[in-house]
Amino acid sequence: MMVGAAMTIPTIILLHFFTNLKLEFSFLFIINLIFLIFLGPLVMDLDHHAGKLREVFTFIGLTIGIIGAIGYMMKINTVQLMVIGIFLASLGYMLCYVTKHRGITHSFAFTVTFTGIMYLLTHNIFLVVIAFISVYSHLIGDSIYFKLI
Repeated sequence: MMVGAAMTIPTIILLHFFTNLKLEFSFLFIINLIFLIFLGPLVMDLDHHAGKLREVFTFIGLTIGIIGAIGYMMKINTVQLMVIGIFLASLGYMLCYVTKHRGITHSFAFTVTFTGIMYLLTHNIFLVVIAFISVYSHLIGDSIYFKLI
């Protein structure tokens, strides 16, 4: 993770000062930036048994699912919340059993897919570049420079 932050922060400074990007540092932009710098490199380890982000996904998913189930029992329409929670918990728990570590998540294709998802969520090219560098820095740290799948 330190490799990701060590590479991403200077890139942010260089992109800000040496390009014509007009950046608005809104609260949401800062939150996205912090997420990408510090959690972006951890996305690659979603398939690892001891991956911290995987454990967080499982915990958050279970918490959301339990809140949804309690709401459903109290006759509140929280079925969608329950489904989202079960999906996140299942994704976090099962990903390390379905894929092998340093498999599909440690590939250039996954890096491009993650970057594409970040563009769909943010529509901000600056954040997309930071997402790519942040996730790809994990591959560099693992000495996997270009693996398609």
